[in-house]
Amino acid sequence: MSIDAQVRDVIRTTLGVVGELKNEDIFWPDLSVDSLDSVNLLLAFERNFNIEIQDEEALKIKTVQQVIDLVKGKLK
Repeated sequence: MSIDAQVRDVIRTTLGVVGELKNEDIFWPDLSVDSLDSVNLLLAFERNFNIEIQDEEALKIKTVQQVIDLVKGKLK
């Protein structure tokens, strides 16, 4: 499974999203992510990909594509 697909799977599982996730989807308002959801999502990415996401990095994440790019960059 590609990193892109894995990231989308983590988002679907953590947020209970049904249906297609587009790279340009914005966590708020498109996916209705609140602050608690954001924390849970970041922890899920860290756990699933064995990476650490700094607070400064987390604050910059707005879209699905930005998460994909961040995870890919951390796994290099």
